[in-house]
Amino acid sequence: MFEQLFDLSLFREILDWRVLCYILLALCILFLGKSINDKLSDYSLNYELTENDNKAIAISFSGFLIALCIVISGVLFSPGTVDYGDAESSPFLQDLKMTVIWSMVGVVFLLISRVLCDKLMLPRFSNKVELVRDRNVGVGFVQAGAYVSTALVLKASLLSPADVSLLEDIGLTAIWFIVSQALILFYSIVYQKTTKHDIHEELKNDNVAVGVALAGNIVAYGVLLSFFIEVYDSILGLGVWAVLSILMLWLVRIAVDKLILPKHCLSAELSKDENWGAGAIEAITAVGAAFIITGAFH
Repeated sequence: MFEQLFDLSLFREILDWRVLCYILLALCILFLGKSINDKLSDYSLNYELTENDNKAIAISFSGFLIALCIVISGVLFSPGTVDYGDAESSPFLQDLKMTVIWSMVGVVFLLISRVLCDKLMLPRFSNKVELVRDRNVGVGFVQAGAYVSTALVLKASLLSPADVSLLEDIGLTAIWFIVSQALILFYSIVYQKTTKHDIHEELKNDNVAVGVALAGNIVAYGVLLSFFIEVYDSILGLGVWAVLSILMLWLVRIAVDKLILPKHCLSAELSKDENWGAGAIEAITAVGAAFIITGAFH
């Protein structure tokens, strides 16, 4: 019973040279993902981060890095090495190859989510203009939240075992990606409709508090969607769960307004006072509640 308290077998795994290979490969993928993101951004990431001290770009890019790490971890945690016809390779080499392939697939989906965030989630202005010219930190938070939410869904789809070919596997992941992106965009519309302030107008006016609150809710919604995708395989069921998730997150916001911040209107704190502390409380509470909800359903 107590033998595990003194178990040091983990250190033998840490000293395994293959672990070091995975870590080095992950670092290379992060660098490659950063380079691809930089090439497709129409601005110099290094210049904005170092010369301009652009915090909006820093927050957005930080969300991209976290999201890419989540995707890579999903690849490494995926159930076993799937044989995609390369029987001559060792399982370890197959794992390395699949890690590279799926990480690059993740980069592509993350960059697509950035475009969707710009064109559909925040259609009234250009995210690039807000981030680069106006250094809009609120928009940076929203884009970072969209990255992380997308990554959570991608990780969940990778953790769902499927005995299919590589192209079929990528196709299934693409289906989950498309459906989940549509649901995330739908949630952002519902969130806007259920707030007393105009989110687009507040973000346009560089309101960080509104951006933080929206980003946290998007991440929370991604947590709930990813839970369902990881456990179940029904797109129809995901639609029902998505509606229930919207309702649950709406109730959490009411609880924050009435219980955590009594005698104060949450919407007024976000819009009139631009209280980013209140935005952070709403964001963290939403994410925390999402984890509690998923734990309750396990």
